[in-house]
Amino acid sequence: MRNYSKLTPEGTRDVLFEASEAQSHIEKRLRTFFYCRGFREVRTPGIEFFDVFGSAGKYFPAESMYKLSDRNGRLIVMRPDSTIPMARLVATKYKNKRMPLRICYDQTVYRTSRNLDGISHEMRQMGVEVIGGEGPKSDMEILKMACDVFTTIDMGEDFRLEIGHVGIFKTLVDHLDIDELERDTLFAAVEEKNYSALNDILERHGDKRAAHVLRQLPRLFGGRDTLEQARAVMADLDPAITAAIDQLAWIYDQFEALGYEDNVMIDLGLINQADYYSGLIFRGYIGGAGLAVLSGGRYDHLLDDFDMQAAAIGFGVRVDQLAEVLLKKSPVFYSRLDLVYADEKDMPQAFQWMAARKMCAEWSLAATLEEAIAEAKERDIPTVIHYHDGNAEWLEV
Repeated sequence: MRNYSKLTPEGTRDVLFEASEAQSHIEKRLRTFFYCRGFREVRTPGIEFFDVFGSAGKYFPAESMYKLSDRNGRLIVMRPDSTIPMARLVATKYKNKRMPLRICYDQTVYRTSRNLDGISHEMRQMGVEVIGGEGPKSDMEILKMACDVFTTIDMGEDFRLEIGHVGIFKTLVDHLDIDELERDTLFAAVEEKNYSALNDILERHGDKRAAHVLRQLPRLFGGRDTLEQARAVMADLDPAITAAIDQLAWIYDQFEALGYEDNVMIDLGLINQADYYSGLIFRGYIGGAGLAVLSGGRYDHLLDDFDMQAAAIGFGVRVDQLAEVLLKKSPVFYSRLDLVYADEKDMPQAFQWMAARKMCAEWSLAATLEEAIAEAKERDIPTVIHYHDGNAEWLEV
């Protein structure tokens, strides 16, 4: 039997010095940003009952979750998503709190990828949720915060936000006689902009107008002109679709007023993996990362599953992917510390001296001062502090 003691499971990896420091740098910046906008932090368990995510397989395919059983034989899963546990938490712990309730989180999610595409199965996420937030003001608060995430980590110009509305896809599907399996296949074809597969799926629906529009949906992406194309293609098809396009047009107006029109793209083929979204959805991209580093949207009916009625909107940030991008730009996220050296007889006094000054410095384990200086040179540490006879001497290396 093969021994796996020196390996990590598929889709996981060890996070080494530089990557860990970059992640901590991002987490510190974002946590301060979220706090300053009135969000309070919560955490949910790393494992949850399968029922939280898996009722009738509504939100995540069962095969995408890591499953195990507790000591009573009940099926539990490693958390594949943060938004659903937040909905559970709010509905069970804060149901009677004054709304809107602004919460933020910093935790890890675990889910397998559908393909062998190298995507990590362990993802570090930070995010925000506004529970009880409804209407256009709430939409723009969250969308502007999504843009500010990149400014907060000093990447304010090198980002793109793609905005769509899942209600358009859902309404079009409702106009077709389609089963759940075919719907999921159609979902994947639109999301992946797989025109060949899309035509094959819709072939049996003939000349139905909804089928015609669905064929066009992945091609409808760009700036303001995209919305005008959508109006022409979907004119008088369904009032819900007209309302969704009007909503996106209003949002685009707001971004133009903010001067962000070059950073924002409309994508009506954007659907998103999680099926709990009910309206506005969006993803954020940044140069140097091939995948979305931020995603979110409106989920006005998710809390119904936990016996609470409340509109909600939020987004999550992939801290691990952002850290990889930052490392390419700046490989060091910590300050080099001075090295403190003392002989064994002077160690007690040296420790007390460091504590009294609340000093941030590294203790040298070298046997002699000469060895401490050599260590500092090798590690590019600029200063050795030699504590001896009740005094501290700063030695430039």
